[in-house]
Amino acid sequence: MTESNRGDATYEENEKLRDLEERLARLEREQAQHLPSLTEIVDRFVPADVRDHLRAARREQLLAARALLDDMLERLADGNPREGKRRRIEVE
Repeated sequence: MTESNRGDATYEENEKLRDLEERLARLEREQAQHLPSLTEIVDRFVPADVRDHLRAARREQLLAARALLDDMLERLADGNPREGKRRRIEVE
């Protein structure tokens, strides 16, 4: 094989490799677009009434976190932050 032929073969191989890499990248992008999201998976496999309960539970957790933060902010505003002191509450 002459030097010129080797150069042509290398050029063709590089072109083929570039083409294959572009095709692979395109296929990967297309496949990524078709993957279902977590929400779609949950919607497909979890019954509607269960989803409603989970949504309500998540809302309650957020409301509890809000109440805790509101209490902490109020204590800071009053100049009475809780400093890790425990209080004893008598229960009858």
